[in-house]
Amino acid sequence: MELYLEKRTSKSFEEALVALRETLKERQFGVLWELNFRDKFAEKGFEYGKNHMILEVCNPKIAIEILNAKPDMAYFLPCKMMIRDDGDSVVVGMIKPEALVDIMGEDSIKEAALMVEKTLWSAIEAAV
Repeated sequence: MELYLEKRTSKSFEEALVALRETLKERQFGVLWELNFRDKFAEKGFEYGKNHMILEVCNPKIAIEILNAKPDMAYFLPCKMMIRDDGDSVVVGMIKPEALVDIMGEDSIKEAALMVEKTLWSAIEAAV
């Protein structure tokens, strides 16, 4: 079972990040939190020489529906996306919500998870 999806782009890290934020917003997903491992490690005195960021994203309307149906899905919310420098390209990826639902055996919310997955993947495709 594939747990994540990725796409490469020749855009710079910053260009890809700005584009991803915009395409998520267009699809009613907000970025709740961002963590750049490079910057966080530097704060702790460690060097990690490339941009490697996690974004936690959410559509509140969908999240509430999922949590009302299956409160344990909070372990996987908000949805995680990743963007990182990878040599001469940038990789943008995401955890597959449908795979997480399969792991939890929550068939009753599979349709919602698949819809979220398609929406987030379309944001990535549009951004790169």
